[in-house]
Amino acid sequence: MSRASLTLVLGLCLCSTAFALSRSEIESGYAKSFTYEKMGRYTTAANALGIIYSQYPKGYAVNLRLGNLYAAGRNYANALAHYDNAILAAPDALEPKLGKLSIYLAQERYSDAVDLGTRIVEMDYYNYYGNLRLAYALQMTKNYDLADKVLLKMLAIYPTDVLYLTQYGALQYEQKDLAIAKSVLSDVLLFDPENVTAKKLLSVIKSSSSKKK
Repeated sequence: MSRASLTLVLGLCLCSTAFALSRSEIESGYAKSFTYEKMGRYTTAANALGIIYSQYPKGYAVNLRLGNLYAAGRNYANALAHYDNAILAAPDALEPKLGKLSIYLAQERYSDAVDLGTRIVEMDYYNYYGNLRLAYALQMTKNYDLADKVLLKMLAIYPTDVLYLTQYGALQYEQKDLAIAKSVLSDVLLFDPENVTAKKLLSVIKSSSSKKK
C-alpha cells in the first residue's frame, strides 16, 4: 500500500479530520474507548467513539475499532456491520476479515468460516490466526484431511506452538487416532502444563485405554 493510500484509509482518525473534529477530540474519544474497554464496558467504549463515527461513518479505523468492541461484547450483528464497513474502506485489509472469521466461529457458522478463512489464507498463506481458525472450521465441518494439511503446514514453521499443537492433537483425537493424539497432547503439556484441553483429552484417552484392558 502506498503512503497516499494509507493516509486515505487511516485519515478519519488522523490527517483528514481537521475540517470536522480536532485532533484532541479524536484522541479523547479513542482514549475513553480504551479505558472503558479495559473495564469490560464494551458498549460504553463503543459509544465513546460515536462523535468520530458520526463524522466518518465509512472510515476504516473507526469501523474496525467498533467491530472489535461489539464483538468483545457479543453484539455480533453490530460487529459484522462495522467489519463490513471496514472491508469496504480497505478491501485488502485482513484485520476486519479475521474479526468476521472469529464471529462466524462463535456463531457456529462453520461453512461461512471455511469460505472466509480460505480467502484469508489465499491472501496471506501463512497468516497465523487465519490458518488456525480455518483449521478449526474445517474440523467442525468434518473436512479432516484439509484441516490436517493446514495444521501440519503451520506446525512446520511453528513446531512448538501450543495453540496449533493442541488443535492438531484434538483433530487426531476426533479421528480416533489416539496414539498420535496422546503423543501430541503430551507434548502440549511440556510447553503449557496447565493446558485444559490437553489434560481433558489425555484423561479421556487414559480412561478409554483402561477400559480396554
